[in-house]
Amino acid sequence: MISDELIKRPELQGHFPCPSCSHIFGHAASLRRHREVAHNDVHLCLLCNTHYNGKEAVKMHMKDKHDLMSFYTCGCCNFSFAGRTELYSHLR
Repeated sequence: MISDELIKRPELQGHFPCPSCSHIFGHAASLRRHREVAHNDVHLCLLCNTHYNGKEAVKMHMKDKHDLMSFYTCGCCNFSFAGRTELYSHLR
């Protein structure tokens, strides 16, 4: 096991599963890098559990399918939420 001294920001350590392949990461930044490289920046709508390639595609989906003109996307895992409260809850 890696000691806290060797981890740059131990307070940010957690359990971050990749929704596309289920790999587990210790930091949100590691998950973000993995998604960018391995999954070509796939976005997930948590309202209907649908995957989209790129932010514009999920933006059109949220407008057309869920009547949402604005939505909030997690910068770490690309999950999309209908409201700011849901995003903040996800980030905790």
